[in-house]
Amino acid sequence: MNFHIITKAMNKDPLDLDAFHRNGFERRVCKKCGARFWSRRERETCGEFPCDPYTFMDRPVMNRSLSFYEMMDHFLRFFEERGHTVINRYPVVARWRKDVFLVNASIYDFQPHVTSGQVPPPANPLVVPQPCIRMVDIDDVGKTGRHLTSFIMLGHHAFNYPDDYKYWKDETVEYSLEFLKSLGVDPDLVTFKEKPWIGGGNGGYAVEVIVAGLELATLVFMEFKEDPSGDIEIEGKRFVPMPLKVVDTGYGLERFVWSSMALPSVFDSIYGDTIDLIFSMKGIKKPENYNEIVKGFVSIENKENLEDELRRLFDRETVSFIEILRKVHVIADHTRTLIFMLNDGIVPSNSKAGYLARMIIRRFFRVLEDLGIQDRMDEIIRFQFNKFSRQLDPQMLPIILDIMKVEHERYRETMEKGMAIVDRLLKERKIGVEDLIELYDTHGIQPELVAERAMSKGIEIKIPDNFRSLVASRHERQELEKEENVALNFPPTEALYYRDPYMKEFDANVIHSEEGIVILDRTCFYPEGGGQPGDTGYLICGDKRIRVKGVKKYGEVIVHSIDGRIDCKEVHGIIDWERRYSLMKNHTATHILLYSCRKVLGKHVWQAGAQKDEFLSRLDITHYKKISREEIMEIEREALRVITENVQVESSWMDRNDAEKIYGFKLYEGGIPPGKVIRVVKIGDYDAEGCGGTHVARTGEIGFIKILKEERIQDGVSRLVFSSGEGALRIVHENENILHEASSILRVSPEELPRASKRFFEEWKYLNKIKERYEETIISLEIDRIISRPIVKNNVKLYYGEMDDSLVMKSLRKLKEKESIFFIYGKNIGVIVDNTSLRILERLNLSGKINKNILILENSDPKEILKAIESVLG
Repeated sequence: MNFHIITKAMNKDPLDLDAFHRNGFERRVCKKCGARFWSRRERETCGEFPCDPYTFMDRPVMNRSLSFYEMMDHFLRFFEERGHTVINRYPVVARWRKDVFLVNASIYDFQPHVTSGQVPPPANPLVVPQPCIRMVDIDDVGKTGRHLTSFIMLGHHAFNYPDDYKYWKDETVEYSLEFLKSLGVDPDLVTFKEKPWIGGGNGGYAVEVIVAGLELATLVFMEFKEDPSGDIEIEGKRFVPMPLKVVDTGYGLERFVWSSMALPSVFDSIYGDTIDLIFSMKGIKKPENYNEIVKGFVSIENKENLEDELRRLFDRETVSFIEILRKVHVIADHTRTLIFMLNDGIVPSNSKAGYLARMIIRRFFRVLEDLGIQDRMDEIIRFQFNKFSRQLDPQMLPIILDIMKVEHERYRETMEKGMAIVDRLLKERKIGVEDLIELYDTHGIQPELVAERAMSKGIEIKIPDNFRSLVASRHERQELEKEENVALNFPPTEALYYRDPYMKEFDANVIHSEEGIVILDRTCFYPEGGGQPGDTGYLICGDKRIRVKGVKKYGEVIVHSIDGRIDCKEVHGIIDWERRYSLMKNHTATHILLYSCRKVLGKHVWQAGAQKDEFLSRLDITHYKKISREEIMEIEREALRVITENVQVESSWMDRNDAEKIYGFKLYEGGIPPGKVIRVVKIGDYDAEGCGGTHVARTGEIGFIKILKEERIQDGVSRLVFSSGEGALRIVHENENILHEASSILRVSPEELPRASKRFFEEWKYLNKIKERYEETIISLEIDRIISRPIVKNNVKLYYGEMDDSLVMKSLRKLKEKESIFFIYGKNIGVIVDNTSLRILERLNLSGKINKNILILENSDPKEILKAIESVLG
C-alpha cells in the first residue's frame, strides 16, 4: 500500500533525523515494495518479510534468550532507568472511549482525553505493558505462525506540551537503538521503514523497526489531529497540526521473545508448553525435524493458496501434521484472548464487545471439536490462565470457566438448530458470502459447518480467507451517538444542588426569559442527566406561582422549562421535595444495587444502563445467564447490609488520573464524564463511580431495596426493576395484598397457599383432560352426522354443520383428510381451503384469516353463505 502526505509547506523532511545520521543510517528505497527505509549498510530491500526472508531463526540476532516475562521486565526496567514511570496496564475493553470496544494499541489508553490535551497523562514520560486485541488478524492466526489476536504492546510514551518538552523523534530513535543493543542486536541488522500512521482521530509520521525480516516495533510521532480542512493528508484523511506532540511507540513483546529465542514460530516462543500440553492430549509426538517443518511453514509467502503451497513443499504426512499444528496455534492464541476479554469484564453476547468475544469463543469451540479435545477445555483454560496470571485477577478464573461452560451449551444448541436453516437455504438458492455472514451474525453458524453441509449435498461453497476479519470489521467500532451540542451564550449557572442536595428553596436572578423557558444565575433544580429525571417545582414571581415542568443542561447553562413566561428580575424557587428525595434515594440505591450484584454474581458484572424514577427504577447489568431467585434474594440481603451500616455517601471533585489510580475504571459505570476533573460519588468502601446525580448523605436513609422483577432484555444483559424506601414498602404491601386475596379466594391461610395452589392446579389439569375427551366425543358424533347428509350439486359434495364456537377449528382439522367442501359455523364460519373451495370463495368474493389451511369468515351469516355456495354449485 502506498502512503503519502501532502503539505502546503514543509521546511524540513519530517523523518530526515539527526539520530539516523549520527548512527550511520542512510535513506534508501526498497526495490520490491517501494517503501523508503533507513539502514547502515547498503541494501536494496527494506528488510521486512516478504521483501526479505526471516534470518533470525538461522543466525540468532540477540545475545541471550529471554522468556515472556523476562523480556517484559527487561523493557520496563530499561525505560524506568531512563526516567519513565511504569504504570499498570489498562483493561482490554476500552470503557473510557466511545468509538471502539477493544484496546488495539497502548496509545488507546490515552485517547481521546490525554491526546486531546484535556487531561494530563498519568505520568510523563511513562512506560506500560498493555495487552491488546486485534480482531483484524483473526483469519491469519493458524495461517502464518506469527499473527496473534492478543499480544502485549510494550509502549513508552512522552507527551510534549508547548511549555513542557520531554523528548521527540531523535531521542525515540536513539532509545530504540539503545534497547536493541542492550539485547545484543547489531545495528547493521536494523532497518527503519517509513510508514505514516493514523488512529483514533490522530496521525503522524512513523517508522517500523525491523531486524532480520521481523518487524519488532513501531515508532509513531503523533502530531496531527483529524480535520477535514487540514493541509496534511494521510491515507485519504486530512489533518492539522496539534499543540501536543506525542511519542507513541509499540514494541511487540511476543516478537522480541521470538527473536531472542530464535525458535521457528512466535507460538513456539510464547506457547511452547501449551503446544506440548495439547499434543499430549491428542497423543501426538513432534516429528524429529519439527523445527525445520515449522520454519518452512512460517516462511511461505503465498498464504492465499496455503493448502496448495503446503502440498507442494511437504509430503502428505507432514501436511497432515501441519494442519493439526495450525489448529493448535488457534487454540493457544484464542484461549489467551478469551481469558483477557473475560477477565476484564466482557460478557459474551450478540452485540458490542460481547459479540467479538463470542466470535472468538465459537471458533475456539469449533477447533477444539475438530481436534476431539472439547472435553479438555477447562484444563487448557486453567493452564493458560496460570501461565499469564501476572496480569490477571485470580478471582475471575471460576467465573471464566462457568461462562465458557454456558457458552458451550449454547453453541451446541445453536449448531443443532442452525443446520435446519442451512438445509432450507441450500434448497432455495446458492449460498454466497453475504449469506454466510448473515448465518454467522444472526444464528452463530460457523462457515465451515455450512461448507461441510453443502459438500455433503454436492454443493461447493467458497469461504473467503478473511471471513472472520470481514465480520469483525463490522462490529469492532461503536456507533457514536449524535450528541446534542447546543451552545448557549449565557454565563454558567451555579449548581446549588451540588453545594447542598437537601436544599429545597432558593433565590435567584433571572438571566434570560422567554415563553416556556427561563435561565437563572443559580438553581437547585437538578437538570435531567445520568438516567435521573430533571426536577419539577415552582418559581415564585411576585404573586405568580409558575410551574417548572423540567430542567436540562446545555454545556454549563441550565435551562428551566416552565408554563408561561417570567417577567420578574428575581425569583424564588421551590422544588418538589418529596419527588426529589425519592429520586435521591433511588439513585443512591442504584449504586448500592450494582455493588451488590457484583458481590453476589461476580466481578464481570458492569452497568449496561440505568433509569431512576420516583417510584420504580431499573438497572441493566452484564451477566451471562439468568439470575436465579436465590441470587436475587442474596443481592437484596447484601444491599440491606450496606444500607443498615448507614455508611456515608461522599461526593467530591477529583483529578481524573488520581481518581483512576484509586478506583480504577469502575468510575465509568454510568458513562464517560468529560474533562480533567470529574465528580466521584463514594459509598463507604463499597462503591465509587463518576456520577453527576444527587444522592442521600447516608445509606440508612434509603430504608431498604426491593427488586420487583428480573428479565433478560438482550443476550448478555439482565434488567432489574426495583424500588427503595417508601416505594419498596409499597411493593411489599401490594404483594401481600395479592397473597391475601388469593388466600381468601381459595379459603386457605397464606401459609397453605402454595400447597392449595398445587392441589387446585392438579385438579384443573385432570378436569381439563376430561373436558378434552368430552369435546373429542362431541366432535366425532357431529362429524358423523355432517357426513351422513351431504348436499350434492354437479358431482360436488357440500358438508355443513353447526358447532360450539370453541370447537369449530378442532372439527375442521379432523376433516382435513376427507373429500369435497366442508364448512362448520358457530359465531364465525370455518372453511377448509383447497382448490375447490378456493374457486367458490373467489367467485363469491369472500376472504378472511387463514390458519393452517383453514379460512375463518368473521361476522358472516352462515345461512346466507350456504345459499350462495349452493347457488355457485348450480
